[in-house]
Amino acid sequence: MAFEMPLPLLYHHRELGDVIAITDGHQVCSIHKNNLLYFISPLLNDDALRWTHSYQRQFISLEELKQQGIIVEFMSSAFSLSVRIDDGKDRVQNINSDAGFFGLPPTPSESFSAISSFSVEYDYSDVSDSSDNAVLQWLGGFNWGGHQGVNLMTNASFGYLFDDNSESNEWQSLRGPVVLYHDRYQQPARYSLGDVSSLSSGHLPSYELGGFSIYRSFSELQPERNIQNSGSQFFQLNESAEVEFFVNSIYVTRLRLEPGRYNIDNLPLSSGSNDVRLEVNYLSGREETLFFSRYYNATLLKAGLSDFGFSVGSISEYDDRDITYSDDYVVSGFYEPEFNFEVRHPLISSSHSHRFKDNRWLLEP
Repeated sequence: MAFEMPLPLLYHHRELGDVIAITDGHQVCSIHKNNLLYFISPLLNDDALRWTHSYQRQFISLEELKQQGIIVEFMSSAFSLSVRIDDGKDRVQNINSDAGFFGLPPTPSESFSAISSFSVEYDYSDVSDSSDNAVLQWLGGFNWGGHQGVNLMTNASFGYLFDDNSESNEWQSLRGPVVLYHDRYQQPARYSLGDVSSLSSGHLPSYELGGFSIYRSFSELQPERNIQNSGSQFFQLNESAEVEFFVNSIYVTRLRLEPGRYNIDNLPLSSGSNDVRLEVNYLSGREETLFFSRYYNATLLKAGLSDFGFSVGSISEYDDRDITYSDDYVVSGFYEPEFNFEVRHPLISSSHSHRFKDNRWLLEP
C-alpha cells in the first residue's frame, strides 16, 4: 500500500531538504512537484523548468522525471532520495571576468569648444659658423555641436633659419594634416574628411590620402568595451567551494561558488596557448586542482560584432614645406564579419568563433 511521507533530498551528498513522496516502503514512485521545484529549480535550465511548470498533476513520477534528464533515485538503506541533473538539462552559471559594455553616453558639452597647444624650439650653434634655428609648432582642435557635431584637427609649424656662412635669413612654414570628422559612438564609426589614412587589414597596404574615410573604431569611441572573444570553459562543482583562478600562473580572482555547473567566460588570455588553473577548496576540507589548456587568437571578435573600413582619395606626399597630392587615386576597404558555430558530441562540447578576411578589395587606377 502506497502512502505519502517526507523524505530527505540530497544533491551530490548534500542535503537540500525534505520533499513529499509517494512510497510503499520499498520504492518511490512519484514526488510532489512543487516540493521538488523549490529545491532544484536553480539547477535546471529553461527547457526543463518550462516542462516541470507546465506539468498538470500534483505528483510527478520518477520515470517521467528521468525522461526529462532529472534523475531521482531512492536509497532504501538511508531512506532518502538522491537527485542529479543530466548534461543539457542543468543550468550553466556564467562566470564573466568582463564587466560588460553598458553603452554609456558621452558627458554633456558646450556647443563650441577649442583647444590649442603651442611649442617653441630654439637652437644656437657657435662652434665654427654661428647659426640660429627657431621653430614654432601649433596643434589645434575644435568642436561644434558637442558629441553629435563635428570636430576639426589641424597643425602647422613656422621656422626661422639664419646662417652666418651665407648671411641669409629664411622663413619656413609647413601645414600639417587637417582633418574634419564626425563620430557616431553608438555604431561606433568615425567619418573623416581631409588628410586621412587608409586602414590596413591583412595584406592590404596603408596609404596617406587626401579624401574621405569611414571606419569602425571601438578603441576610440567605446574604449570600455571588450570586443575580443576569449572563449569559455565549463567545470562542475559537487559542493560549495572557494575557487581561485590562475591564467599562466598569474592570479586572476577568487570566488565563493555553490554546487553546480559553471562556464568561465572572458578570461584575460594572451595570444597563443594559455594554461588555466583552478584551485578548488571545498567547504568539507577537500582540495582539488583543475587544469585547462586554452588557445586564444586576439583577432577574433565577439559574436555579433564586425569590423570594417573604407577610404577613397588622392595619395598625399609630405615634403619640407607642404603636403602635395598626386594624380593617383586609391579606393581601399575591408569588411570582416564574425560568425559562431557549435560542435556537440557526447564527449565533446565546444564553440568556435571565426573571422572572414576574404571580403576585401583594393582598387588602384
